[in-house]
Amino acid sequence: FVVLFFFFFFFCCHLHQLYVMSAAPSTKTHVQTDWEQREFIEAVNVNMRKITEFLNKFDVSTRFRLAKVNEKLTKLERQVAFLEGRLASLQGPQQ
Repeated sequence: FVVLFFFFFFFCCHLHQLYVMSAAPSTKTHVQTDWEQREFIEAVNVNMRKITEFLNKFDVSTRFRLAKVNEKLTKLERQVAFLEGRLASLQGPQQ
């Protein structure tokens, strides 16, 4: 997923550069073009930070939830083992 995101990011940057370069000679000054490129890059950077923060929060949340599920499964496994032992002791020795 991350590799796909970065590929998409660089593709968008490249397309934006081509668009700005094609429009620059006829209607925009070099300073305006540079400013637009910087704004675009800053917007992409901000969105990348947001995605990274989301993924980090998702990772922490998922690990916490999996730990809770693991605790519950461990408790259930102990209870099943206990009940199997009790059942085996009530049945007595089998021949």
